[in-house]
Parts: sequence; structure tokens; C-alpha cells
Amino acid sequence: MGYYMVKVLFFTHSNKLSGGERSLFDIIRWLNRSMDVSLVIPGEGSLSEVVEKEGVRVYRIPPSPVFNIKRGKIGIRDIFYARELDRIAGFISSIINREGYNVLYTNSQKAHIIGALVKLRMRRVKLIWHFRDILEGKAGLLMNALSLIPDTIISISKAVDRQFLRKTEVVYNAISLPDRIKPAQLPGRFRIGCVGQIAEWKGQMNFIRVMEGIEDDGVVGYILGGAIFEEQEYLELLEKTIMERGLEKKIKILGWKDNVYDYFSGFDLLIHMPEKPEPFGRVIVEAMALGIPVIAHDIGAVKEVVGDAGIIVNFRDYDALKHRVKQLLTDKELYEDLRRKGKERYSEMFRIERLIEELKGIIAG
Repeated sequence: MGYYMVKVLFFTHSNKLSGGERSLFDIIRWLNRSMDVSLVIPGEGSLSEVVEKEGVRVYRIPPSPVFNIKRGKIGIRDIFYARELDRIAGFISSIINREGYNVLYTNSQKAHIIGALVKLRMRRVKLIWHFRDILEGKAGLLMNALSLIPDTIISISKAVDRQFLRKTEVVYNAISLPDRIKPAQLPGRFRIGCVGQIAEWKGQMNFIRVMEGIEDDGVVGYILGGAIFEEQEYLELLEKTIMERGLEKKIKILGWKDNVYDYFSGFDLLIHMPEKPEPFGRVIVEAMALGIPVIAHDIGAVKEVVGDAGIIVNFRDYDALKHRVKQLLTDKELYEDLRRKGKERYSEMFRIERLIEELKGIIAG
């Protein structure tokens, strides 16, 4: 199947620009140059807005309570949702039939489940799961049971691949930096960033704990990211903790920024300490691409992505992490070596051109 014979319908359940959706947007934007691609998605939101600006057709699914279920909560016992899932699968199937799509490419857990129902209706359609999560419990059992249905599963890391009983294609995420980045002028002699959506599993509270132990007044910590998926209570807890510990001058919450790279590039160091296994760690790659050294603890795919281009400490070893931060404050040779290695690792493994070529082969193969 040649590139120009392929009509790809992408499907994801969230219309917000979180990490997985930002990665999907990059894929759609670049594939749109050589393939006929469209997106089906619930309602209105920031993802459909940027996709339409690229001239890509967007189909909108009618509202459904299914899309509001938190990740990992759909399991084998939840037959209550079966009728609603089947209704959405029918809606997508009608688009495929009417418009002649031959590939359905799903990007999120709920989209994978619905995509499997579409595949059972329409065997001729090639179903590709782009899997971005590490799941536990009943959600993991369900996805393994359904994993026999898609033609191909793409895992974003070996850590993601290991959860499946069947073989998957490991294709690392990639990023595309904007042509123009204007680094934000942030207060502090040495600025440490914690980047990602505000969510308990992302470990912003761990960041506060580490920053509290850095006594140098010239070191300022910045939490960059928004409470995208109904995590307002956790955001309020972070704000309360910073105030109660008297860290208002030490730690700043920047919130969500549209020009995220302008702020990201203003950091001197990235600390990444998720509480649950990290499926990939897009922010790690973004830091390396920007020449920002990374210190992270070892969980999920973190070590796999960082390689020797950053500093890895044991999971929840906060003392070791604080020690390594202090080391980078004085060891300029080590600091510059990590900057160089990070940029090299990004260029070798995580450029968008490499990702797109791999995906073209999988889609058209």
C-alpha cells in the first residue's frame, strides 16, 4: 500500500493538549504532508483547534460520559458502558464507510477500546494502537485481552511493550521544536524546572520536597504545567504546601503556557520524579533538545530514555537527588558534558523525522 493510497483516520478521546495529544498533533501535522489524514475526536478543544489550523479535517463525536472516565478505570466488569461504547464505534464506522478510510489509528486507552469494536465490525480496516500508557490491575488485563484485535500495536518504549503478552512495535516518541524560541527571563541565578501536567502521579510534591532541601537562595524552582484533567484539588494542595512551608520565594507555579518552550528554555536544569511508572517522559526529551541537563529517579522508561545523557538516581532517593543538584551547581564541567550528551541523544534518537519515517512504514506496510 503506497503512501498516497492510504487514508488514515486518527482517533483520541481527549481534546486537550496534554503530553499524549501533543505527540499526536506532531504526528498528524507531519504525516499530513504525504498522506490523507483526518481526526475524529469528542467536542471542541485545543487539540482539534490546532489540527484544523493545519488544514486537517476533523470529525466531532457527540458528547458521551465514557470520555470522562479516568484513565485505568475501565475494566472487564464494566459492561454498563458496553452500549455507549458500541454507539461510538458505530459512529466512527459510518465515517470510515462513507469516506473510504482504510486505517484507523487510535491514540488513547478509551480510543483503543472503541477502535477494537470498530475492527470487529470492519475487518478490512487496518487498526493501529499507538500505546502510551503503563496500566495496572483490571485495566491492564482488559487491554491485554483486547490486544489480539489490532493489526499493530506501537509502544512508545520498552517499558510500555513489556506489559503486553503479544509482540508490539517499539517506536520512541519524538519532538519538533518551534523555529523560534524566546527564553523567558525568570528570576533566579539557577532555575530548576518541573514540567508536565499537574497530576499527583507526575510528582510535583516530590519536587517541592527536593527544592526545600536546596539552601542556596539563588536557586529557584518552577512548576510548569496546568491542571488539565480535573486535578484542581492537587494544584491547590501544592499551592498550600508551598505557603505553609514558607517556600513562596523558592518555588513558583507558572501554570500552563501556550508558548511552553519559551518558559522551558529559561530553565537551567530539569528534575523529573513521577510517582508511577513513566511510559516515556516527553519532557525529558524536550529538555535534552533544549540543552538542559536532566536529573530523574529510576521508574518506568526514565532510564531507557535518558541513557547516559542525564543523571539517574534510585526511585524516591531524595537525598541522592539533592546531592546531585548541588553537584551541578559547582561542577561546570559535568554540567556542560550533560548538556552536550543530551543534545546528541536527542539528535540521534528523538528527532521527529525519524519517528515519521518509522510510522509511514508501519501505516503503509
